[in-house]
Amino acid sequence: MSLEAISPFPAVEARGTRVSPVSWAFLLRSGLGYVLLFQSLGMWLNLREIMGPDGIVPSSLAELVEPWWQPRVGWFATLLAHAGLEGQKAYIFCFALYTILLVLLVLNFRPKLTSLLVFALHLVILGSNRFSIYGIDIFASVGLFYCVLAPAGLPEGSNTIWRSSLVQRLLQFHMVVVYVTSGLAKSLGSQWWNGEAIWLAVGMPALRGVVDARPLVSAFPALARLAGFSVLILEIAYPLFMLPKVTRRVWLPLIIAMHLGFGLFLNLWSFALIMIVLNICAFGSQYATCLLGRLSGWDSALQLAEKQARKPSLQIGQASQECASFLRNTVLRLANGN
Repeated sequence: MSLEAISPFPAVEARGTRVSPVSWAFLLRSGLGYVLLFQSLGMWLNLREIMGPDGIVPSSLAELVEPWWQPRVGWFATLLAHAGLEGQKAYIFCFALYTILLVLLVLNFRPKLTSLLVFALHLVILGSNRFSIYGIDIFASVGLFYCVLAPAGLPEGSNTIWRSSLVQRLLQFHMVVVYVTSGLAKSLGSQWWNGEAIWLAVGMPALRGVVDARPLVSAFPALARLAGFSVLILEIAYPLFMLPKVTRRVWLPLIIAMHLGFGLFLNLWSFALIMIVLNICAFGSQYATCLLGRLSGWDSALQLAEKQARKPSLQIGQASQECASFLRNTVLRLANGN
């Protein structure tokens, strides 16, 4: 019996190449890796003010309000101090290590181990200072958790494929619960029905997006009510239209458009991109890989990356020797003027 026959996700065609039905794992790690990497790079310029003892909110104070079980940099302060990393240096070191691990996650280097390390270090950093709003850190932790559970590459054998499919089903169920509960919570008040929530959001200076929606909403107040009502419908009806494959092709673009609106009008780009990645990996991985394959032939690159994830990675010593040899040859060429 072929793998396609036992898999609940049939492969799709892209430029004559059959795209793997479990490529959602690679897309999840790559997508979250890029989003969190860009977020971390944007924080480096103001890292001293964001976290550490010199921050606007000192991390020692931020750690006090966290639950006792929440990992934090303070737990490792004594160990880091023995290595000469005291005070602010300890927080900079942890964040630098977190950034490097995100680069490895994007490169798909030892994906299972890297995902676990990024997930653990992300929790440690959050325990010392929560540096974002609107639940971005929570959804990032959720996505990284599924990166740990997701397969490392192209599974071989029926048991491996079904375990991979089970993890994706769990992600789908998680997304359904998130959207339905969020929509029902919003519907309990009147702010989302009468558009007040939209008006207050676009009017906040901290949420001023690329497109200033205040003049448009002021001129046409009905747009705020329409936007609020649309968000309620998209979230509450999420399972009704996202689970069936027939309606998923319409509802998934609508969900993506909603989150792009959050980025354009409310400047919530990290939140929007993380939710788009989670939605695509849960319900639209086949469409994404097919689209990438048609646009630029990335389907072959995607399969190659997944196959490489199954192979044992180079040992550190061997990798170091290859890097040293490459650098030496490069220096010699430059010295000879080639």
